[in-house]
Order: sequence, then C-alpha cells, then structure tokens
Amino acid sequence: MLLSSLNGGNPNEPEWQKVFYGENYQRLLEIKNRYDPDQVLYGRTAVGSEAWVERKDGRLCRKDTY
Repeated sequence: MLLSSLNGGNPNEPEWQKVFYGENYQRLLEIKNRYDPDQVLYGRTAVGSEAWVERKDGRLCRKDTY
C-alpha cells in the first residue's frame, strides 16, 4: 500500500482518507474524537476534517451549520 505524507500529498485528492491514512483512518478518527470532541483542531487533510467546509471567502464552517 502506498501512502502519501501530509506534506507531499494532493489536498484535492477525493479519497484522501484512504490515500493518506489507509486502513488506520477509522481508528485515528476515534482517537481524534476522544481528544478533540469539539472538533477544534483542523487541517485540510487531517483526520476529521470532513466535518468542516472551506467557503470560497476563506471562512471555515462546520458542515452542520453551513
């Protein structure tokens, strides 16, 4: 299995969870949710970032409030 690093990967990769984290993604998401239950920490291709939307004006919004 080929994994890209966060620094060298394509942030527009449609299957970034699988490409960057492989079979570990679900476990990593559980860990992130345990230590960051309010989803405060964000990175475009970081674990859990699918809970956020980057608006065209640059603002970052939670998907449930967007």
